[in-house]
Amino acid sequence: MIKKNTISRGYIVLAFFAWLSVFLYDWAGTYAAYTQQSVWLPIAIKSIASNAFLISVMLFFKLEIGSIQTLNFRELLWKTFLTAGASIFVITLIRLMLSVMELSNVENNDVLTNAFYNFNAAFTTIFLANAFYVFKRLVLYQRTKILQTVWKVFEYGCFFLCLLNFFNHEQVYSSWLWIASPFVLISFYFAFNVRWVAYLSFNHKLQGILLLALILAISVIFVEFHYEYNASRFTHVDISGNIFSIVLYVFVFLYCLVALLVLLFNLPTSSVFEQKFEEVLSFQKLSKTVKFEKEEHKIYDVLFDSCINIVLADAAWLEIVDEKGNVTNLLLKNIIRNDVHNFKTIFRKTGAKINTQAFNSKNLKKIPHASEIENLNFKSALVLPLYSTSERIGNLGLLKKVNDGFDKEIIEIINTYLAQASVSIHNSRLLNSAIENERYKAQLSVAKKVQKRLLPTYLEVPNFDVSVFYKSAEEVGGDYYDFVEIDNKLIVVIGDVSGKSTSAAFNMAQMKGVFHALATLNLSANEFISKANDALVPCLEKNSFITLQILIFDLDSRQVEMARAGHCPPIYCCATENTCDFVKSEGLGLGIIRNKSILPFIESKILTFTEGDTLLLYTDGVTEARNDQNQEFGYERLREIFCKNARFASKTIIDNIKSEIFDFTSGKQPDDDFTLLVIKNV
Repeated sequence: MIKKNTISRGYIVLAFFAWLSVFLYDWAGTYAAYTQQSVWLPIAIKSIASNAFLISVMLFFKLEIGSIQTLNFRELLWKTFLTAGASIFVITLIRLMLSVMELSNVENNDVLTNAFYNFNAAFTTIFLANAFYVFKRLVLYQRTKILQTVWKVFEYGCFFLCLLNFFNHEQVYSSWLWIASPFVLISFYFAFNVRWVAYLSFNHKLQGILLLALILAISVIFVEFHYEYNASRFTHVDISGNIFSIVLYVFVFLYCLVALLVLLFNLPTSSVFEQKFEEVLSFQKLSKTVKFEKEEHKIYDVLFDSCINIVLADAAWLEIVDEKGNVTNLLLKNIIRNDVHNFKTIFRKTGAKINTQAFNSKNLKKIPHASEIENLNFKSALVLPLYSTSERIGNLGLLKKVNDGFDKEIIEIINTYLAQASVSIHNSRLLNSAIENERYKAQLSVAKKVQKRLLPTYLEVPNFDVSVFYKSAEEVGGDYYDFVEIDNKLIVVIGDVSGKSTSAAFNMAQMKGVFHALATLNLSANEFISKANDALVPCLEKNSFITLQILIFDLDSRQVEMARAGHCPPIYCCATENTCDFVKSEGLGLGIIRNKSILPFIESKILTFTEGDTLLLYTDGVTEARNDQNQEFGYERLREIFCKNARFASKTIIDNIKSEIFDFTSGKQPDDDFTLLVIKNV
């Protein structure tokens, strides 16, 4: 695709050579008349060259002025004044040169006189073309479809007037009034489209009055220069003195005059308008902090209707999403859900990040893949994201049936609405979240009480000293321990459910029911784990499992049979042999083997548990406790501390281990549930 700068340079080159052709044509004709020589000059050369110059200058300014992204009224008027001022400066220099010629008795040199005229005509055309397209931006501010259509007719009609240069000059001028009349009437219509005046501050209006007055004065000077040089009887080419240029001048003069008068009449009320505007902004800021609607859907309705009304949108959508990006609400006007999806897809194909950045398409027909939405008959689109702090709430889409339908000021106003609505939506969500949190806390409190009842706090068995400590990382946890004494046997179990919080606590409750049901069946340790696995597999999710350690004490023989289902190995301190080490055995967690028996993967151990012997059971929350250097407490550290304290009572052992863990972690809240259970034969 050809770049804008390349096209602009092409117009400049074409305009220069066209003007040079006109200049040479005029020079040749004037020189021939001055020397009384006969020179044949085809009239077509004059018409083609002059039209090429006029049209290339117009197209250049159409491209340059039309490509300005932000519509700053003061800067546009300033550009027009600079162009006109530079042109007047050059023409004044030419006039001074003519004065010098007059003093030197060279005034009769018609060749030079007509050369100066061509310079004047060129600068006049540049001034008119620049002013024409600057005023076009002002006329079409907050445009309607009718206004845009009339402008197109007017603009193309002006270009059509260039064709009159191919006709006999005298015949055209004899009926120029009839030809120019419709254009003059339309110019009057455009002259009163000055909505932009209301958006200027007092200082900007003063600057606008000054600039428009200067532009108006400069345009009068142009006319004076034109008619002064046009009096030359040897002028063969009339660039600026044709109907095309006259129509442009009438439009520029009328619009400049009316805009100047409107600015003058609006000047006294500017301070009041600015004050009221500031009051509205202050009220909006106040409403952000004081008022908010509790029901989100009402906020959506108010925001949607307000934005449509303020921009006079022909169609719109408002999309609200949750924290995961899923659409929860979609409001539509004059558009269906599928078309919204098509618009968003096409906008993303252009590289627009509509979820995070504003997207403003001034002409939908010029974007890639525009053919996919051509049947919808929309010309411009604006999509704005809704954010509150860093949380994405959704986006607002507005569509109009005219090109460039959303000006900078309109977008700023819409952003103000969105900011206020985003705060209200965020506050509403915070309120609902707080209510949900309170409800959740109440449920957790009930679950904590239930779980506390599920875990035994003490056990009295002859000749055994048993103590336990349990602490969950959250309100409820997944660690589990329990005791059952039946048929002169003591069955002890400790387990750890994967995960945390309520889901882990729920699985722990299931484990308790399975344990008490199997404890009555007089099973071996291996069989107990196998049947527990069969019972729990249908209840556990595929990504959940339970580690378990079971110990079956024979109170008569003082032997203990133990089996491990992926749980932390117990530490056994034998008083008679003076040894203290891990009891290691093979085993997989419950729920890992689902389609066949777990028995081949379980290894049991039998130990003699005599007087003075001590066992420590624990969960991985103990060994995985971390300090400030992110180091784990570890198995070996736990074994050493236990072995040093094994001669003490079970509660003292647990207290000393707890103290070491809290010193190691500097008293931090544990990242995982942890349980300590000590059984001592006394």
